[in-house]
Amino acid sequence: MGNGPLHRSDRIEWMYSAARVKVCHLPPYSPDVNPIGEFSPELNALITKKWEVYERRIQTKISRYF
Repeated sequence: MGNGPLHRSDRIEWMYSAARVKVCHLPPYSPDVNPIGEFSPELNALITKKWEVYERRIQTKISRYF
């Protein structure tokens, strides 16, 4: 879970407990523990350039399913 106040409120903590859920709160944001951030601009550029190909593949798979 993130560190937002909503995730740590007494009511939410009670709900976790009632559902027998073990919660692991994340540390504050750090680029050192978020390596995908380094690749995000390149990945977005690749997807944008080839979006038409991806879109056709998605449409084909959906058509085959139905």
